Amino acid sequence: VHFMDAANGELAARVRPLGERVSAPPVVVGDLLVIMDVDGHIAALRAAAAAGGKG
Repeated sequence: VHFMDAANGELAARVRPLGERVSAPPVVVGDLLVIMDVDGHIAALRAAAAAGGKG
C-alpha cells in the first residue's frame, strides 16, 4: 500500500501489512483504510501511523 503526500503528491510511506498483494480496492471506514489480500486476509491501517505520524 502506497501513501501519497496530499500537499505535493510525493510518496510518503509504503507498507505491506499482509505479505501478499492487495486483491480489491481499499475501503475507508472512519479513520481506517481496510484492505484485503489475495488470500482473503484483512488489515486495517491508519494513514498517520503508516506515514510515521501519530495515529
